[in-house]
Amino acid sequence: MILSLLAAVVLTGTEPSAAALAPRFVLVQDALPGQQPTYAGWTRAQLQTELLRLEDARPSVAGPVTMLVIGAVIGVGDLVVFFFGGLIALLSSSGFPVTFSVGVSVAAVIAVGLLVVGGILLKGISQERSESTKQIDQVKSAIDQLTSPPVEPPPMAPPPAMPFLQVRLSAPWIAVTLARF
Repeated sequence: MILSLLAAVVLTGTEPSAAALAPRFVLVQDALPGQQPTYAGWTRAQLQTELLRLEDARPSVAGPVTMLVIGAVIGVGDLVVFFFGGLIALLSSSGFPVTFSVGVSVAAVIAVGLLVVGGILLKGISQERSESTKQIDQVKSAIDQLTSPPVEPPPMAPPPAMPFLQVRLSAPWIAVTLARF
């Protein structure tokens, strides 16, 4: 917008009118935060481009889910190691080694941290995804409204005749064929 204004001033020497700089349609990114864009008057190509842009801009849940899975695996593994390590320490009556207890504690802190951070991120991203899903559904419904009624395909031609597959089984032919075996 600023570049087009500067170009108009440089080329013509005067400022262009507001009507000349007004956009012909409003993109979703240009809409006000509480305002949903209207897709009336958009062409199919514009709607499909907007649909691709919205799908690409939709936040991914892969990071938070990965954090939750890794935290859960570390936590479960930590519990298993703690249980069997404690069982071995009880049976051997030597007690927990300090390095063992420090390692288990560090793994537990890491697991809890990953679970908490992953849960918080997943909650925030799920809210953003629901908003973008609503916009994607609006664009898809606008595309569906532009869709013309389906065209019926032409009727299929009959399959070609295959004389070599048309075998007539008669009693003498069956008897001769079975006699050969």
